Amino acid sequence: MGGNAPGKPASDALVVEAVRDEWEMVAEGWRRWEPFFAATTLPVTLALISALRLRPGMRVLDIGGGIGDPALPIASMVGSDGHVISVDLSPTMIEIATDRARALDLHNVEFCMGAVEDLEISVGPFDAIVSRFAINFLRDMHTGMARLLDLLVPGGRFAASVWGSPEVNPMFRIPREQLARFIDVRRQPPRGTPGPLWLSKPGELAGVFAQAGFEDVESTDVTLYSFARNPDEYVRMVYETAPMFRRAFNGLSGDRQRRVREGFIEAVAAYDDGGVIRVPAVARLAGGARPVG
Repeated sequence: MGGNAPGKPASDALVVEAVRDEWEMVAEGWRRWEPFFAATTLPVTLALISALRLRPGMRVLDIGGGIGDPALPIASMVGSDGHVISVDLSPTMIEIATDRARALDLHNVEFCMGAVEDLEISVGPFDAIVSRFAINFLRDMHTGMARLLDLLVPGGRFAASVWGSPEVNPMFRIPREQLARFIDVRRQPPRGTPGPLWLSKPGELAGVFAQAGFEDVESTDVTLYSFARNPDEYVRMVYETAPMFRRAFNGLSGDRQRRVREGFIEAVAAYDDGGVIRVPAVARLAGGARPVG
């Protein structure tokens, strides 16, 4: 399933390569911080699973599955008669996800490298498709959503989540504010450019579903929090797992790095909750079904 389809423009290949490199850079950090992320994102995983209306025996596709969430809990839910395929661009993420599946003794899930726009229709059809914090990295939203619609059986459901915008999302706002002391983070990439905060405004994700032709479109916001045992640990976790922050931080001088880190620690300390750091976050969810007939 990996690679770029023949005839794809070179710019597409460059986008795929850039996204893959970003996540490869932090993949080992995701291995180290796996328990924290599994707990942090649990509310979103549960909401996505609910939106999919899963049943035993279903065949499910996970787009941008990373280190195995939500593919692994979904594999448990669909049972031995069901099957889950998880697709991601990062080979190291796929390796970690495979290790986790082995540890859980799950044999009905497989992890493949590739981009959704390049998936062959022959790999489907699927009863359900899910994407947790990955649909916003599609290099061509129109093409990607059309492909996902085609990969579903009639009546099959697709559910996705993206991050909320910084004004309601301290988890993103705090590091951006600290970096903004020394670099210009106000400039946004052109609309349609893949990124972690694309489709972050209310209603945008649901609008993409409706425009793509999905029916019974529903949307909701989910509140969650990222956590650590102390502010220093929290900042280290962000550096080791957030590629955009890490790249920007590494581009600063030593003195500026120190000042960003100190400011970051001070801001995060305000979220101390009984000796544990809990920084609020908001995820936006949407789901819909392929029309029947």
